[in-house]
Amino acid sequence: MNITELINLIKQDENCEVRPANKEIALPTNIPDDLKEFYELTDGIKLFESKPYGITIVGREEFIPTNKYLYPKDDVIWEELEGEVCNGMVFDSKS
Repeated sequence: MNITELINLIKQDENCEVRPANKEIALPTNIPDDLKEFYELTDGIKLFESKPYGITIVGREEFIPTNKYLYPKDDVIWEELEGEVCNGMVFDSKS
């Protein structure tokens, strides 16, 4: 099953929400091809939100660099971290 088929299957489940793609927000350039494909089709998915095992796959706007997630804004000299691999990794900003 490919990503498009999987998203279409999720859309059919009344316990899930598939948000429409928001192509106005640019994606990070160094993400895997399958993740790019996912965000061409949707801007996040809520799976079984009302259940204890519910999960949200964040949209483009909620991506943040890992280092900005791990370190407080005033605690790091950001110029020292420029080019570090973790700057390209992303986390849900609401965690």
